[in-house]
Amino acid sequence: MNTVSLNRLKQCHPDLIKIMLRVDEIFPIHVICSIRNEKEQNEAFGRGQSKLKFPNSKHNKNPSHAVDVVPGSGKVISWADLKPFEIMCLTVESIAEEYGIKIRLGRDFKTLQDWPHIELV
Repeated sequence: MNTVSLNRLKQCHPDLIKIMLRVDEIFPIHVICSIRNEKEQNEAFGRGQSKLKFPNSKHNKNPSHAVDVVPGSGKVISWADLKPFEIMCLTVESIAEEYGIKIRLGRDFKTLQDWPHIELV
């Protein structure tokens, strides 16, 4: 995980940090978002990337109870190829279960499928 990803991850709840560091050992990931301030959250809502306005997202807690990650380095993301996201999500689920940490994945959202999103329950 690169420095930018690590800095973003440091803004997360310790349980998410624990999971994501272990995931990265098995399946390299890039953190694209952790905590969001009011402006960032409402912009994400305006772009249709979130169904929630500030302060109702788990990204709005400090430390963040949500993190958005993508497979690999994060430099080239093929949103059409979901296989790497599927593998990443299975890895995240397995590690969270191993640690006894309850999570919810954005891929399972009914109103907005959000493959990068992982949040604490």
